[in-house]
Amino acid sequence: MAVRYPSYNAAFARHFSKMSEAEFRALAASKPVRDVFLVEMDKDTGFSDARIKQSEQSIRKTVLRMQGVLRHSHYLVGDSLTLADICVLPLLVRMSDLRYQRLWSDLDGVSHWLERMAGRPSYAIAFYPGSLLSEQYEHIAALHQARDRNPAEAAPARNG
Repeated sequence: MAVRYPSYNAAFARHFSKMSEAEFRALAASKPVRDVFLVEMDKDTGFSDARIKQSEQSIRKTVLRMQGVLRHSHYLVGDSLTLADICVLPLLVRMSDLRYQRLWSDLDGVSHWLERMAGRPSYAIAFYPGSLLSEQYEHIAALHQARDRNPAEAAPARNG
C-alpha cells in the first residue's frame, strides 16, 4: 500500500484536479477497495508531505528486512526465485521508476537483488517498453530531472 501514495501523487492526482469536489467524492465512493485511500487525498495537491514520508519510511523498513536476508542469499527465500521475490519486485520497480532508489541505494543486497531480477528474461516481458509510469506520463520524467538538479525547488505541491 505504501507505494500507492507516491504513485498517485506523481501520476494520477493531476486527473483528479480536473474534477469537481462532488465528482471526486463520487469516484472515491465507487471504489470499495480504495475509497478510504482516495478520501484521504486532496484532489488538487495529492497526499500530504507527512503521508509521503510515512510511505517512504514503510518502504525503507521493507528494504531493510530484505537486506537482512539478501546479505546471505540471492533471493528472498534462499537461492531460488520464489513467489516472495515476484511479489516484491513490482513495488521496487515502481519506486525506482519514481526515483526513490535512495531508499535502498545504501543496501548492497537489495541493489544486487534488483539487478539480478532485472537480468531475468521474464523481467523484460513483465516490464515491457511503455509499461512504466514515467513512460506513460512525461511530466514524471521532467519532475525527476528537476528534482535531481534542485530537490527543494522541484518538490510537487502537496498539502501538509
